Amino acid sequence: MKRWAPVLLFVGLAACRSPPTHFYLLDATPSSQRWTASGKPIEINHIVIPAVLDRNSLVVRSGPNELKVSDADRWAAPLDDMTQRVLAADLRDRLPPSLILQPGDPTPSSGARQLTVVIRQFMGDTAGVVRLNADWSLVAGQPSQPVQRRSEAITVQARSAEAPDLVAAMSQAVGQLADRIGAAVGATASHRR
Repeated sequence: MKRWAPVLLFVGLAACRSPPTHFYLLDATPSSQRWTASGKPIEINHIVIPAVLDRNSLVVRSGPNELKVSDADRWAAPLDDMTQRVLAADLRDRLPPSLILQPGDPTPSSGARQLTVVIRQFMGDTAGVVRLNADWSLVAGQPSQPVQRRSEAITVQARSAEAPDLVAAMSQAVGQLADRIGAAVGATASHRR
């Protein structure tokens, strides 16, 4: 038995070894759509996400009332901050870049419109379907008057239910949200001419 002890110890340690941790980022997605718009710049407020998603781990819906929180697949930064950064980059690609303030940019002395996004759902499921449900409003002036307010429901089919494909589909969903906001802001600007 003593001569098998090192082998059993090695096998036991190998079995206890956890899978490697993978870190993911959302990325901006280019668009062929561009809108002309003018007016005060747009500042994206802090993105509000549900508490169930406010964690380091990737969350996947695995059933009607069940979620899978991954031990190995993690976000490289807070999901709300990444979503804010990527949405700003996506909007700069779709609207005149000078119209969109990046997170951390100073607000001009002339003021800025405030874009608020409240995310209701933003995750994939075990079938590879990513859903982004969000309410957004664009506010301008003092006292603050909503210029526009909308609810968006976006669905993107990932190539698979694996984490890299779900994250890529989540990035695409943010891009589609930027498409819808860009179209609305562009439409608003054209009506004011």
